[in-house]
Amino acid sequence: MQGLNLDLLLGADQVGSLLGSGRARGGLVPVLGGLPDMRGAHLSFTKNQPIASGADAWGMGGRIGLIYKFSKDTIFGAAYSLESSLNDMEGDATLTAIDGVAGQIPLNGKIHVKDFQSPAQFNIGFSHKFDDHWMVAADISRIFWGKAVKDIKVGFVADNGANIDIDLPQDYKDQTALSLGVAYTRGDWTIRGGARFATQALRSETLLAVIPAIPNTFGTLGFSYKLSPASNIDFAWTHSFEEKMRTSSLPTTSAPFEIKHAQDSASIAYVYQF
Repeated sequence: MQGLNLDLLLGADQVGSLLGSGRARGGLVPVLGGLPDMRGAHLSFTKNQPIASGADAWGMGGRIGLIYKFSKDTIFGAAYSLESSLNDMEGDATLTAIDGVAGQIPLNGKIHVKDFQSPAQFNIGFSHKFDDHWMVAADISRIFWGKAVKDIKVGFVADNGANIDIDLPQDYKDQTALSLGVAYTRGDWTIRGGARFATQALRSETLLAVIPAIPNTFGTLGFSYKLSPASNIDFAWTHSFEEKMRTSSLPTTSAPFEIKHAQDSASIAYVYQF
């Protein structure tokens, strides 16, 4: 399952740039263009809930791989993840035209985020145990964003049947990532640490402020505690180091801006093996 929440405000010049380049089409285009003093448009499909999305979809993915043991302590692996096959994400949405004379003009309807797929990915890696306590691992990944994310294609159909289709240019780049990890085991405890270094997939000229997925250096810490031969508790913490990116071109932005993004995330899990 895949979900997305989005609140996107486009200025009048951004809307004009999308119209001029043929990236906005449909019956609502002349309506927006006919407003006496159009200032912009706001598109919203958001659910402010712990586990929910304004638009979501179901689909399928697949992975094939192999593992080869050079010895009982050294293992090589490779895997290829197929690009996902997801339905278009759908949900309720509101498109609000903002006009200097008429004010705010909201239209309720349905949103469709079209052909938004997870990219194919190829991974190779190895792990090696030095003794009963220490183990190291390394992976190299190639993530094929370039084919999966060319545009973000958004379709809106108002309750009265009028529609607009918008293609937001993204043109992601393929990404290469190196992951390194080490683990130390003593008794029922295993302590882990690692790092990940990746090339940048986003382009500054098509950067959207609402999608600041620009960090490409990460650090991780975690542990496992064995409760029994069949069960354990796992904890992991990831820090995404701050990254900066500037953009200044239409239709991405009406005025130059800089994004700074850093992030911390944590997870805890209970595992029971049957």
